[in-house]
Formats: sequence, structure tokens, C-alpha cells
Amino acid sequence: MRVGISVRNRLAQRRTVVLLLAAAATGMALVCLQLSIELSIVGCVIVGLMIAPLGTYYSVVLDGLAPPSKRAEVFALLRTASSVGVILSSAMLTWTSLTWALCTGAVLFAAAALAAGLVHFSTEHT
Repeated sequence: MRVGISVRNRLAQRRTVVLLLAAAATGMALVCLQLSIELSIVGCVIVGLMIAPLGTYYSVVLDGLAPPSKRAEVFALLRTASSVGVILSSAMLTWTSLTWALCTGAVLFAAAALAAGLVHFSTEHT
């Protein structure tokens, strides 16, 4: 998607972002269910393919929302938020079981997809 943004010179539509979040939630659910190693690998691949486009989308959107005089501060805040997410994820893996951590991740992705979908469809129909 990063290449897509550069080549097309357009940001992804909100509907696409909702689908990316839903796909990531599905991938996390496949990993969380632990049905087989094959399905877990498929789930990891799905999540891996969705993370980069989502990161690019939110980075570009945040850059567009930031006033020019505050871009450095907003970028630093984005990096800090990402680091806090990694720290909290690592802490959850340390304090809880792997299954619980994976299922929590799947629920969080699903909640993000639901929230983004509600925002998208509520603004689309007004």
C-alpha cells in the first residue's frame, strides 16, 4: 500500500481501511484459535500484510491533520505511541498466557475495525 500511495498519489479510502482492520482481526482470530500450525501461519501472514498499509494510512492522515508548525511534535507523539504499544504488548506476553494475549489482540483489532466502520458509515450517510 505504501507503494500504492506513492504510485497513485492517493490515500486509501476509509472503506479500505475498515476492510484492512477486519482482515487483521480475522488473521489474529486464526492465530488465537490455534486450530493448526498451517492456519496460524496463514493468520500471521494476513496480519503482517495488513500492518504496513494501516501504519502508512494513519501516519499520512496524522501528518495531514498536524499544523505545519507542529509536525515534528506530532511525529514524535506517533513514534512514542507506537513504542508504548510494543511495550504493553511485550508486558502482556510476559504477564499472561500466550493464548490470552493473542485473543486480546484479536479482540482489539476487531474493536478497531468496528469503531472505524461505525465512523465510516455514520459519516457516509449524513
